[in-house]
Amino acid sequence: MVESTFPLAGLVPCIQRSQPDAIIRIGPTPQSLPNARKRGVCFEARDGELLIWKQGVARFFVSEGREITVEPAETAPVSEIQRLLLSSPIGALLLQRRWLPLQASAISHRQGAVLFVAGPCLGKSTLAMACQSHGMDLLADDLSTLRLDANGRWLVTPNCPAIKLWPSSMRRFGLDPEGFPKVRSELEKRVVACPDRFEQRPQPLTAIYFLRRHDLAEGTRLLTCMPASEGVGLLLNHTYRFPFAVGLGVHANLFRQAAALSQSIRLMHATEPLKGFRVSELVREILEDLEP
Repeated sequence: MVESTFPLAGLVPCIQRSQPDAIIRIGPTPQSLPNARKRGVCFEARDGELLIWKQGVARFFVSEGREITVEPAETAPVSEIQRLLLSSPIGALLLQRRWLPLQASAISHRQGAVLFVAGPCLGKSTLAMACQSHGMDLLADDLSTLRLDANGRWLVTPNCPAIKLWPSSMRRFGLDPEGFPKVRSELEKRVVACPDRFEQRPQPLTAIYFLRRHDLAEGTRLLTCMPASEGVGLLLNHTYRFPFAVGLGVHANLFRQAAALSQSIRLMHATEPLKGFRVSELVREILEDLEP
């Protein structure tokens, strides 16, 4: 649960009253972080603290996996500040909490949570949308967060109840892109809200499908098993904002998490043919794979 004095449009209000996991507030941020372990173009990081900024929009100070301070620029649109807040600063906060944030979309199946891991423009959001049409609920889009519970189970935590899709993908589902807001003004991707098909409770992870593009012969199955040793590298390559982890001093923990996860969860390659994304066929094979 997040408590925020900064407006967070589109998130699901928490019904239960309890202590917040994190606090987001408006206030001044440090000008720099002395003795930073890592510095990038627009960020500095050291143990327990990260400072990130975008000129003309806002500065964000993320501390101890507990608090994000937002210092908005005077003329910056609230929507643009929120978009940035829910990306890099949230990713840094999750890393500070020793959770595992992945570039992945997640859906809730009766067997548990299912992750679609991939880089940009490989279809993970389209696949999540297609699964919704087969009775499954969205857990997360683009950023999926894993953590271990007290019983040693990997849980996937819910994210925003919306999916970001390119216009071409929206038309697959009979949606007119003109009726939906853009992710940001210069990007054609649209935000499709789905509050009625959204799972609000953390779900135990049952399988991970790594999306890739490859030339396939007609009739070849799109799903193939992959060894745990290959999964470690792929998980690290798709860890959200991995450069932050080095500066925050938590990269060794990520290696341990990736190794443990690869040994305990079923890992699969999900191949997209170079000639056309066969979404319906891929969903069918995934459903067959998930059945006991």
